[in-house]
Amino acid sequence: MHMTNKIHEHPGFKKLKHIIGFYDSLSFTAFDHIHHMFGTIHNVDAHFLQAISNTYKSIEVLMKKGHFNDVYALLRKVIDAGYMCVYFIIESEKHAESIDIFTDPLDSLLRPAKIIEWCKSNHKSLSISKIAEEIKKFPALSEIYEKFDIETNEKYKRIRDRCNDHTHYNNMIYTFLNNEIPTYFDTSFLNHFFSDISLIFIENFSYLYVIR
Repeated sequence: MHMTNKIHEHPGFKKLKHIIGFYDSLSFTAFDHIHHMFGTIHNVDAHFLQAISNTYKSIEVLMKKGHFNDVYALLRKVIDAGYMCVYFIIESEKHAESIDIFTDPLDSLLRPAKIIEWCKSNHKSLSISKIAEEIKKFPALSEIYEKFDIETNEKYKRIRDRCNDHTHYNNMIYTFLNNEIPTYFDTSFLNHFFSDISLIFIENFSYLYVIR
């Protein structure tokens, strides 16, 4: 079988389709829930969920083209977007507990002011490391966070390391993996990558399941 066919027929692509479908459906549900009442700026979580889906779609295209270095750089984007989505949701949860629906103005009821400012691009968002700390401190997620923490979970640490290595070309082999499908390519790379995708999905799904 030709190497391209081996790649295109890998069962991991079917799993990837299911993940894309999940985020598409979830983003539609989140967006539709409040968009008609409050407008786009208050659908931050929906936009992050759609962005994650679209990045996974880009990963699918690049995998089939044999640009294996780029897919890990994009997987790092998925990880970061997942953390940011969870962070914006928990900030909104904390904000909801602090407001007075009878005295506070309508706009302040919807989202914390700093999130609205981020949406307007008036301020940069927190770094991913600081966002991770905020997730860790959130009572409903602290126990789950410990299960995925790269400081204690070797699997997730290795995924983060692989993403960083590919993104920053920390080995010359990563340059070769960004060209068209090489004749020496071993499909075990696909097995490894799709396993990493599954683990990242499990992490993000776990957070979203608890807070949503």
